[in-house]
Amino acid sequence: MSKNDKSEGLELLDETGLTVKYSTSSTREGPASIRADHPIPPTEKFYFKMTVHNAGDHRIAIGFEHKVASLEDRPGLTLSSWGYHGEDGGLFISGDWGLQNKVRKERSYGKGAVTGCCIDPVKGTAYFTRDGKRLRHEFKKLFGRLFPMVGLSSDETEVEIWFNCGEEAQNQDWEGEGESENENENENENENENDLTPEKEDSKEGLPSVTGDDSRETRSMLELRDLRRKMRSLEEQSERFEHRE
Repeated sequence: MSKNDKSEGLELLDETGLTVKYSTSSTREGPASIRADHPIPPTEKFYFKMTVHNAGDHRIAIGFEHKVASLEDRPGLTLSSWGYHGEDGGLFISGDWGLQNKVRKERSYGKGAVTGCCIDPVKGTAYFTRDGKRLRHEFKKLFGRLFPMVGLSSDETEVEIWFNCGEEAQNQDWEGEGESENENENENENENENDLTPEKEDSKEGLPSVTGDDSRETRSMLELRDLRRKMRSLEEQSERFEHRE
């Protein structure tokens, strides 16, 4: 992980930079994240995993991001980031709380757990694993350079990141649909619910109108989607500029 691209409060415990701890000596309070030195390869399937040595209050997250994403919160809670959270099993995209129905305690994790992230940049898809089992829901329409990322939020929390997993990466369930995290889950669940594509409901003409009894929370949600759309456009422009260089 990067010694430079991290929030204050996170400490790298060894020379490899792969064991990360939330430091009690820091004056910082609240969530902090760190990203990898390099983006994932653009043409190869990529797998990395995280072992939780000390869970703290379980507010841990594994995920990935574009480099423009803030490191001042956990992956999935800042723009241009995606994450899988330990305390509630939540899957999040760019702080989109509209995915609250994807929060399931059955897939929460803590000390001793091994969570993984599988990204296929060619297809633009990604999914997470817990203790070797693929979670059902999949992120889609990914683009740009993506950096592995982890986030911690409480004193003494400690995790270890593993890259170059070799045969383990090849044996991931890349083409599968994953296992249900809840045995009592509704069997008639709409299959589209497994698609965590951001901004499904965006209007091509911009923000849909919000009238009547629609709350300020709904308006904020729509504004956030609009901002994400603009951020994606900037990312694409940046990618084109880098290719020209």
